[in-house]
Amino acid sequence: MVLCGRCGEPCLLLLPLALTLLYFCGLVVSVVNTVYLRRRRNLYGGALINAHLSFCVISAFVFFFLSAVTWFWSFKYASNHAERIWRLSVGLWFMFLFRDLPLLIIETQAFLLTGWRNGSFADASLILQIIFFVGSALASWTTIAWYLAGFLERQLGSAAPVDREGKSDKIPMAPQVCMQLAAATEHPPSLPIQDMHYILANPPRQATSAENPSWSNLPSDFNAAAFAAPPPHTASVHQHNVSVRNFEGSRLVGAKNDLRALASEDDVGPHPAVI
Repeated sequence: MVLCGRCGEPCLLLLPLALTLLYFCGLVVSVVNTVYLRRRRNLYGGALINAHLSFCVISAFVFFFLSAVTWFWSFKYASNHAERIWRLSVGLWFMFLFRDLPLLIIETQAFLLTGWRNGSFADASLILQIIFFVGSALASWTTIAWYLAGFLERQLGSAAPVDREGKSDKIPMAPQVCMQLAAATEHPPSLPIQDMHYILANPPRQATSAENPSWSNLPSDFNAAAFAAPPPHTASVHQHNVSVRNFEGSRLVGAKNDLRALASEDDVGPHPAVI
């Protein structure tokens, strides 16, 4: 089935061009046949010749302004297989109704009036018209029946309640995904201590308000080396306690369980920072 689909797709792409070329040649043959019939007005009669000429004009108008447009639309702008088939079918329906069917009736009537005339141009045109009629009739009947069956199935068949009631609002998930989400909710992953900055959630046990010697109110006392040094608010983690050195140089000691994480705009790491 995959091989057939791959082989049939290029043929389907070339089908609009093939239909356009075939029907253009068929129109030329019909016009020439009209000229042939007019030269034998005494055999076919004026009404039959005028009817043949009228449907030649109508079929030419339908071909150039409707069918050929839909076929080129299918060839150039169809985005998928369904759109291409639909546009091809619409153009073929127009040609079947306005050219193949009426011209077959008229040329069959002309054949019944004169009979087989030893391979005249009218007889050759009739054979060609039968070929066009059989092909377009089978394709039109097949596509119309296909689309009508789909329409009835959507309206009256088993697919109708499924479209309205069978679909749920939520998209179902696999059982493995549900179990993973439940486990992640009950046991959230912990962040590594060494990748975060911390602060004591409770008041510190020891604190000094000693002033940082590197700070000064005078511009002349500016210490470039101290200013360029990394900030002193670093943390060291021991087995049970955590010591944090703040901006003022004080050392704050607290239990590891008293820590909490806070977001910081100065943090550029992959984890949220704590100020």
